[in-house]
Amino acid sequence: MNLKKKKKKYLSSHPILRVSNEDDWAPYDYIRSGIPRGYSIDYINILSKLIGVEINYINGNSWSELVALFKQNKIDVLNSVSKTEHNKNVALFSDPIGRIHLGLASLKSNNYKSIDEILKNTKNVNIAILEDSSLHNILTDKYPTISIKEYSDVNVAMDSLLRDEIDAYLDDISVLTYFKQQYHFYDVANNKTDLVGYSGDKIRLAVSNNNEVLHGILNKAIKKFPITILDRINKEWLSMDATVGKDSVLPYKELSEMAYNKSYYDHLEPRFIDGEKLYFYVTPITNKKNDTFLGVVAPADVLYSEAIHDLKMSVLVILGLLISIILPVVMLIGFYLTNSLNQLRNETKKITQKKYDDVKLVHSYTKEISELSSSIYSLAHDVKKHEKEMNSFVDSFIHVIASAIDDKSPYTAGHCNRVPEIAILIAEAAHNYPSGLFADFKFKNDQEKREFSIAAWLHDCGKITTPEYIVDKGTKLESVNNRIHEIRTRFEVLWRDAEIQYLKNVLTDSSQEKTFAQELKLKRQELHDDFAFIAQSNVGSEFMSDEDIERIYQLAEIKWMRNFDDTIGLSPVEELRVGKVNCNVYPIEEKLLMDRPDHRIERIQEFHVDPAFAIKMDVPELLYDLGEIHNLTIRRGTLTAEDRFKINEHMISTIKILEKIPFPKSLANVPRYASTHHETMKGSGYPRKLSAEDLSIPERIIAVADVFEALTAADRPYKKAKPVSVAIDILHKMALDNLLDLAVFKLFIKSGVYKVYADKYLPEEQNDLVDISKYL
Repeated sequence: MNLKKKKKKYLSSHPILRVSNEDDWAPYDYIRSGIPRGYSIDYINILSKLIGVEINYINGNSWSELVALFKQNKIDVLNSVSKTEHNKNVALFSDPIGRIHLGLASLKSNNYKSIDEILKNTKNVNIAILEDSSLHNILTDKYPTISIKEYSDVNVAMDSLLRDEIDAYLDDISVLTYFKQQYHFYDVANNKTDLVGYSGDKIRLAVSNNNEVLHGILNKAIKKFPITILDRINKEWLSMDATVGKDSVLPYKELSEMAYNKSYYDHLEPRFIDGEKLYFYVTPITNKKNDTFLGVVAPADVLYSEAIHDLKMSVLVILGLLISIILPVVMLIGFYLTNSLNQLRNETKKITQKKYDDVKLVHSYTKEISELSSSIYSLAHDVKKHEKEMNSFVDSFIHVIASAIDDKSPYTAGHCNRVPEIAILIAEAAHNYPSGLFADFKFKNDQEKREFSIAAWLHDCGKITTPEYIVDKGTKLESVNNRIHEIRTRFEVLWRDAEIQYLKNVLTDSSQEKTFAQELKLKRQELHDDFAFIAQSNVGSEFMSDEDIERIYQLAEIKWMRNFDDTIGLSPVEELRVGKVNCNVYPIEEKLLMDRPDHRIERIQEFHVDPAFAIKMDVPELLYDLGEIHNLTIRRGTLTAEDRFKINEHMISTIKILEKIPFPKSLANVPRYASTHHETMKGSGYPRKLSAEDLSIPERIIAVADVFEALTAADRPYKKAKPVSVAIDILHKMALDNLLDLAVFKLFIKSGVYKVYADKYLPEEQNDLVDISKYL
């Protein structure tokens, strides 16, 4: 982001931000196996990339302990907080990073919808909330008679609810839903509820009151947060389709049921799960009010019938021995096993980091650990092989799509294949040029390079929806065919009419034959000149002046006689446009050129794009306008406003297509990179009117590659291929005009990428010399 000097100075002196991380407030902010997880964690990780800092998550504390650390300035940013009337002055609150909705958890037998409903049915009302929750003061003001109980985390509160120690628990509805499914709390009913005076429907970040600089930085980053990524993390964590329980706490709901029923304690309980017989064993291992339980689940075929009793007794004996006798021995053995397991864990991390070749065997005297190490080693190479095969499959599929788009039109053949090659060459040059704009630009791994390559291959995938005759429109009157021939036929009619009139005049007065012959000659020459002018205007190679346009309108007024019905022999769609015309009197006098009502092709359905795509394009009223005068008076080129929008619309189609594809995390930037090559550095491009501060280096590179290929392509119907020197000169002017990135342009020529491409693809007569010194 572009930051002012004061903010840059702050970040340089604070390269690491300390951010709170709760232990158990899923799905917003929690921790599993030592790893911070949740909606706000994903959000903050993206913010850190926008700001350019590292995040150190402070966890292992209750919420009230985290608040205390924040007040002691041992935490820079307090995560996932609500701003209320009671706390608005205790910190500086950021703009919202998400929305929440208050929920009420109660026993299913009660199924309370609100606190007022509880008060109607219960005398001594006990409501639970988290410690230091913003709800405390609101509840005290609104309901002074109720008893408020505060708990260190959600799990303890829900446990008290199941024990009927409280009437209800107040928290976000997504949190309640998550815990219900995580811990199999099927006796709990969750309902959305409202609370007078509670306006905390938004979660924010909080910084200390004296840290206005960090507050400003966070708010600017929040405003710049990419909409597509926000939609993705919302869908992943908070939508109806979110996968609740991906970090499963209890693998079997039976464990939860048995923990709350003492009759199941200390004996083996058989259950059939998905057709398989399993034995469950549950026993409390602490004497606290909130018990901790040991749960064992084993398949029946592992436990022989004669050993069931022995297993039960062995478990009980082992529990006693662990405490009294064997604990020191176990600790010694445990140290050895833990060391080996830690090594195995490090090797498995390499697989998740895609460092397959770095995975090594862990040597151990324990047979099972040694065998597990061999399995992990084999798995790494199998995953590498599978990933290589899948990448090859996906790449081939993408190349087929790009080739199909090129094959759709002979006039753009090869464009989708050549742009990626130019783009990759520029990107590699940027990767190896660590200064200026490219000082921090690096492909961190092959996955990032592949992501960029795929985006370049798919940059025009939306053209698959663009009609071929629009892409190939080489003349102004061209639709499915070049309609200049219809107009030429009208001139043929006028030619014959002039000759017929000459013959009639001679029959009437033969003495004036020479005069009539001279008039015929002049008329024919006039028809030749007029048709030549219209034909030249149709080509669109030269700019149409006001005088040229006026002449088109004058020629349009020339009359000719039509003797045949033009409402028959039409397609059903044409019949709908023409409508019913009751005319049985012929001949009919018509103008030489016309903009008829049936030339105006209406949109079948209203144009609509998902607002989340942030499209900023002016949409023409009509789908197409085939009017002859309307097209012939185009001042430059061959496209009407309707034609140009239909071509530019391929970017919207590209966005729609790619946003529907569930790209893996390693390819998450493909939709963005592929859909911005028609944006400009000054915000005048399309489809989103992005400007320089919105465009990343990969996006700027694809834009330059796209324009250079188009300028030098020899297969376009509306222009001739430019020599390399002319194409470079045009690119330079576009860069000076802030249409393209000047630094990328200079890298393009300084690195010699343009020459590498020209030598490989362009004919010798087009590949002329370029004096790059005048651009550098």
